[in-house]
Amino acid sequence: METEKQKNNVEESLSPAISENSLLTEGPCDEEDFGFAANEYFAHRIIGRGSSSTVWLATKSSTNAEYAIKEFRKSVLRRQKRVELLQNANRRNAGVPIDRISLEKNMLQDERSDPFCYIRNELDIVQSLNHPNIVKVLDVINNEYLDMLLVVLNYCPNGKLASVDHGISFSAFPEERCQFYFRQLVFCVDYVHRENVIHRDIKPDNLLLDAARNLCMIDFGQAEFLPADGLVNVVSSTPAFMAPELLSSPYQKVDGRKTDIWSMGVTLYVIAFAKLPFSGTSISEMITNITEKELEIPNYASDTLRNVLTKLLEKDPQRRMNTQELLKDPFVT
Repeated sequence: METEKQKNNVEESLSPAISENSLLTEGPCDEEDFGFAANEYFAHRIIGRGSSSTVWLATKSSTNAEYAIKEFRKSVLRRQKRVELLQNANRRNAGVPIDRISLEKNMLQDERSDPFCYIRNELDIVQSLNHPNIVKVLDVINNEYLDMLLVVLNYCPNGKLASVDHGISFSAFPEERCQFYFRQLVFCVDYVHRENVIHRDIKPDNLLLDAARNLCMIDFGQAEFLPADGLVNVVSSTPAFMAPELLSSPYQKVDGRKTDIWSMGVTLYVIAFAKLPFSGTSISEMITNITEKELEIPNYASDTLRNVLTKLLEKDPQRRMNTQELLKDPFVT
């Protein structure tokens, strides 16, 4: 049983990614939709927002083809990096004054040697992957005049699989449709894991539908190359989709692949029943429910759906299934 102190530590570790008013993610910013031009691209409409980026629909002048452009404001990235460096310095040198001037010089040097240093990890991961259900990076632009980093991606005109980040307002998908999309997700995540990468933020909002209405996984901003033992540090992602071990042990290493499996289970549950498997009216209640509450599955679910959800949303990561087992599961085959 979790103590109140443990819950407080977890809530602190999730801040500011979660607030009492939004148990899923922070709300969108109030940026105006003015548009901009860069190289051959004209970005004319905002189609998505993240904590550090804005996604635009853009047209290429030479072909009139449509693309998605992920725009990163360097000022925001610098601020985030500065906070990260100061936090790390505080942890390493508790009680010792921090040399902020040296930190700023190191940031400037890194940016000069690699303008994309702030998003280098995300770029390296996405560019290392080649799968039909994963977003493709087609171009990268360092726009010094607008102080932006721009990543040009293939455009998925049918939008998100479902919108969950700011509340669930869609109807549950028919089970056959859930099975179709989940099968594609399993093939995709199995490939990603075999490439020694974890996504860390699998959810319906990060699964788009392309022109043929096939899944396209996006947003590798939290992704990580796995070390040899597969164990990674806990990072804050979308709280409602975080595995129990991430919430109960925020300062210990966890099996990265198994946390992705849990998020896949929450994703399947959400599109099948149009609600979260574990929710709450407060952060503390939601954490308690994810870590302690028994999974409840509606009676109308088929046996195959019920069985796969039970194995995906197993609270013990050692007993939770992996992608190789999923590929043989009756709901997927």
